[in-house]
Amino acid sequence: MSLKVMRIGNRAACMSSAAFSLEALPGMRISTMFFRCSALFLMAVLFLGLAPAARAAAGNTALKIYEVAGAGALSGATYRQDTIILFNPTAATIACATCAVQTHSGTSNTAAWTVYKLPSFSIPAGGFYMISGSSVSLATYGSVAPIPYDYELQTIELGTTPPTTQNILSSTVGVVALTNTQTALTASSASACGTGTQLLDMVGYGSNVALNTSTTATPATCYSGSGAAYYDGSTAYGRQLGVTRKNRCIDTADNLNDFVNLPPTFFNSTSTPTPCPGGTQLSAAVSATPTNPVVGGSVTFKAVVTPATQPSSAGITATLDFNTPYYGGTTLPMYDDGTHGDVTAGDGVYTLTTTVPSTTASGFVYPADVTVNDLAGDSYTGTTPLNVGGVNNGLTAGNNSLRIIAWYGAGNLSKSEYGRDTVILFNPTAAAISINGWSLQTGGSTGAFTTVYDLPNATIPSGGYFAIAGSGVNYISSAGCVSAVCNLNYAYDYQLKTVEGTETDTDNDLSSTAVTVALANTTTALGSGCPSTSAHLVDLVGVGAADGSSPVTCYAGSSYATYTPATTNGVATNINGIVYAYATVRKNKCGNSFDNANDFMLGFINFANSTTTPDPCPLGNQMSVTTAAATPATVGILDPVTFTTSVTPATNPASTSIAVTADLSNLGLSAVSPFYDDGTHGDKTAGDGVYSLSTAATSGAIGTVTGLIVSAKDAQGNLAQNVIPFVLQAGTFTMTTPTASGAIAAGGVLTFPITIAGQHGYGGVLNITCTGSPNANTLGVPISTQCVSTPSELTLANDGTATISLAIATGTTYSAGLFSGPLGFGLIGLLSIGLLTVGVWRRKHLVSAGLFAVLLLMTLNTTACGKNGGLGNTAAAPGTYTYVVTATDSNIATVTNSLTFTITVQ
Repeated sequence: MSLKVMRIGNRAACMSSAAFSLEALPGMRISTMFFRCSALFLMAVLFLGLAPAARAAAGNTALKIYEVAGAGALSGATYRQDTIILFNPTAATIACATCAVQTHSGTSNTAAWTVYKLPSFSIPAGGFYMISGSSVSLATYGSVAPIPYDYELQTIELGTTPPTTQNILSSTVGVVALTNTQTALTASSASACGTGTQLLDMVGYGSNVALNTSTTATPATCYSGSGAAYYDGSTAYGRQLGVTRKNRCIDTADNLNDFVNLPPTFFNSTSTPTPCPGGTQLSAAVSATPTNPVVGGSVTFKAVVTPATQPSSAGITATLDFNTPYYGGTTLPMYDDGTHGDVTAGDGVYTLTTTVPSTTASGFVYPADVTVNDLAGDSYTGTTPLNVGGVNNGLTAGNNSLRIIAWYGAGNLSKSEYGRDTVILFNPTAAAISINGWSLQTGGSTGAFTTVYDLPNATIPSGGYFAIAGSGVNYISSAGCVSAVCNLNYAYDYQLKTVEGTETDTDNDLSSTAVTVALANTTTALGSGCPSTSAHLVDLVGVGAADGSSPVTCYAGSSYATYTPATTNGVATNINGIVYAYATVRKNKCGNSFDNANDFMLGFINFANSTTTPDPCPLGNQMSVTTAAATPATVGILDPVTFTTSVTPATNPASTSIAVTADLSNLGLSAVSPFYDDGTHGDKTAGDGVYSLSTAATSGAIGTVTGLIVSAKDAQGNLAQNVIPFVLQAGTFTMTTPTASGAIAAGGVLTFPITIAGQHGYGGVLNITCTGSPNANTLGVPISTQCVSTPSELTLANDGTATISLAIATGTTYSAGLFSGPLGFGLIGLLSIGLLTVGVWRRKHLVSAGLFAVLLLMTLNTTACGKNGGLGNTAAAPGTYTYVVTATDSNIATVTNSLTFTITVQ
């Protein structure tokens, strides 16, 4: 508060302002001004001291309700009496002469409030006050509180010692308010159903979910903030708990946010005060993935901790409270050291990947609590709900149920990799799962699931497999099988029946084109519309063509997984002689982000069935090959390239002795090419989890290269894979010559050496051609004899070098004379002269004379005497001529190059 002195008429007055200041006014002494202001200030303080205490609002300005437990002495309860505990979060003692506890129906907002008067009492800073809402002799269930209550609520009618049958609080849903007067609150239809200046704090509690089939939800309609505090008093489990502030010093006036479902703790007026620190209070945001794990299934908890300030939190610890009645387990430490599922050490995110205790009853929705403490005594308990068992193992990310880990729908088609359609299931959880009453369903490209294949009664153990065939063993033919593994008769656990219910050797049930497949825990068709949120959907995989030619619109996550189509970009697929070369497989059988594009790749099936030794998944982080790349991403054969991949090791147990290899056989390299993380072979930094290999392709099909599968294995048996995206560009070649021009007398021959050198691994057969300008016979002879390369076809090794010779002829070498070549025009000209000479001597034959002159010129032109002149001469006329020599690959027309030669004929 601040004071300013202002003049009103002839008098000075004090007024409050944002900053304390004294401004002298003309004619007023400072001492007089200070006296008047001080008097007003003291009056203001006295007035405020007599005013009612702070309202029910956020912050630590008044008494707060710390805990409410309303199941005292009921069957299953661990405590004997209903309990309310008050707490003083302020820095000063608070006296309460006329306070009251008021109760209200949690489901009828307009009902009247019931007032229970409290005696006069005071609570020091950080102190407590414990109130009983029922008699210790009401029943024999539960233990008597280890410390005495400060007060037991009286009945309204008598105002005297309560009878032994009294039980004031509700064990399922209710509202408790603390007021600084004993006047009833005004009922309201709003969610905060009590109003009045006397209200200090209010807690509405109830359960908005049914814990199991024998209970019903009991949501509260009256509460402070966004929702009621979660409280389960309808089961024996829930009656062992109450609602307690997550941090006694945090009040956001939001019951849902401020309270947690915990076993009651007891503090009375004799308990050691624990004043609240200043500054930021210790807190944490708690989450679980998945939110619906199965009993024995893996689940990862995270607590993002905000430390306290003034003083700063030190020595923070976080524990998962699996010791509550719901789970029957033990408290488990959480980690911020990069282990046990924690991603980054020291970032304030405490993590634990663990399994749901086997003592947990499946099918319930339970709160899972995490408690955070520091060395200063600050404590915070956060919570997140777990739908244990989910809804019949419903669909979520994580390892909470069975997964499809391999799919192949092209069994025995022309030039296929495998002889039978194949689906392999895997159990990544820590408990056995029955598939009784389950089915495999296909839904075309849109997810319209109408085809249902019933699965047999079977139980898949933790880490176990189940192999399903979509076609019969006698369906395999030599025409279809061309791979090394195609004819192997794998021991499948089950062959799908036709929709009519029979199984045949000629049956081929699965699709080799775009399809969506679902694993369902029902034999009823899931229906249309891509039912990705169906309670019966266990796993969903949409499979579309790798080149995008045949997509699907139903899939999990960002996009679909891919399959190898019969044609790729319109050209028949041929991968080492195989058309349907790859299956759709998980990168890691234990990895599931519920994103088909991220979880699956084109690869080979690691065949396993129910007799394969179970291979349980790690409890912590799963091993993954997070990135796989080539630098540069596009090169030619024999060009240097560095392949890199980043590997995230598994935790719990931690990966050791990680080895990384890649199948580079489609580049002419080893199928088990080793990668390095030791600073050699192209690796930049040793031991950073980035594995590298610098190498060069020695062969390969031009274009996108498939099947570059990088695999990471550890000593614990974990395997993670990914595919390296890579494009092999067509090689090129250069053409050079010492000179591309020359001058020569007509009739001569020019020769030029041309060197052809392969680049980017080019090797092949080149066809050499030559064109002339301005026309094909521009030098008087056919182009085939004017411009000749030796040889006209050149075979070049990969990145090889060769020289050809180019000869350009500028005419024939016939001698001069009247008959030194073809007679043609020369002979005709001489005959014409003889016939016309007779009429020349007369003037009247001028026309004939003119014709004679023209013919004479033509004859002279073709029979001129001189070098290379004469009848039949084909030498080039003087001038400049252009020739283009072109070399083109015999198979790839786009691989071509040329040289231009300029010839001057003198």
